[in-house]
Amino acid sequence: GAGNQALNFDGTNDYVEVSSARKLYRVFESGKWTITYFANTAVTTGSYPISFGNSASGSIYTAMLFNASSKVQVNSAGGGGANLVGAAVNSATPNKWERYTITADAAVPEFSIRVNSVVADSNALPPSYSVGEIDRFTIGALGISTTIAYVAGFLTDFRVYNYAISQRLDRLLA
Repeated sequence: GAGNQALNFDGTNDYVEVSSARKLYRVFESGKWTITYFANTAVTTGSYPISFGNSASGSIYTAMLFNASSKVQVNSAGGGGANLVGAAVNSATPNKWERYTITADAAVPEFSIRVNSVVADSNALPPSYSVGEIDRFTIGALGISTTIAYVAGFLTDFRVYNYAISQRLDRLLA
């Protein structure tokens, strides 16, 4: 459902599947990309606001999550299944609107998470990081081959950029 123009997820079985996910591959294959969105989630442990990958291979290339400690984290099978950034930083706050920005820049190489336009964590992009062919882009759940974790709360204003936006531009876009 929608609440004040935001998507409202119940945490049990709601998610949005982006039908043009294959077209997004062009955005991610360059190694420079940004995803931004606002979240106000009731539960901030073990939930995945966003994930993308390939359903045929079951590969999850990147998934942004609130881990078991309510920390903001990005994992990637494209990086050898490793946490890319954020496992020990900035707890997600339940029932509070926050803006999340995830950037990858292969030229630097750097991967970062910003919360409310402030760098929460950044790491060197692993040399093994790559995004294969994408055919699934899911909002509100970890859903590549099967859906295993849902978000409870509100998500809105999802944007995908084909470049890594700077922190300054991130503040202006907020």
